[in-house]
Amino acid sequence: MDEGDGGNYTWQDQLHDATLIKKSYDNLCGRGYEQYCSNVDLYKKHRPKLVTGIFWQYSGQAGYMLEVGVTYQTSYVVDWKTGTVYKVVTVGSFVYGGSPTGIEGDVSFGIQNYHGIPNDVEGITDFLNGPAQDTAISGNLDVGLLAGVEQNVSVNLKETGGAIYNPGCGYSYTTEQSVEFGGNAIPNGIDFNLQTGRSKSFVVGIWHLW
Repeated sequence: MDEGDGGNYTWQDQLHDATLIKKSYDNLCGRGYEQYCSNVDLYKKHRPKLVTGIFWQYSGQAGYMLEVGVTYQTSYVVDWKTGTVYKVVTVGSFVYGGSPTGIEGDVSFGIQNYHGIPNDVEGITDFLNGPAQDTAISGNLDVGLLAGVEQNVSVNLKETGGAIYNPGCGYSYTTEQSVEFGGNAIPNGIDFNLQTGRSKSFVVGIWHLW
């Protein structure tokens, strides 16, 4: 500490030293040493960031009561903190249980909300790429041509398996709400179903809005 002329440690000297200490702590906090972060810094660092998207999806399935199917989805995901848009392609397969459909093909349109992505992460491609475990429930009015709604939850997985967890932000997962339209070989009037499966996503394009 600089005690100034004549050994007097003035308030100006104290302010100068406090500023140097804060800059040092801010630098260490930014480098990942969280013991040097203030409570405000930790809140900003760990609270989940706002990431949303829109998507359309094609799916097809075949069977009776217990059926199998495949999906292909294109999403446009926005990281609102950085102003970045990601184009994501997702392919997957699923097992379906519910009202029988025979052979069915659907197209869906919806919105996405991404959960558990840390606020201090600048590039989120690692969170958008990779495998996921998907579970969806849907209800449709089905008289040959069906129309309905679907709720889907996809939990992001590590390549080695197991859900991705980020301290302070929780598990990394995506929720989707969509409307779907399609054709059904076995009309059911009102159709409810549950499906589960695995998918894998790939970032195929990136644009910066600001």
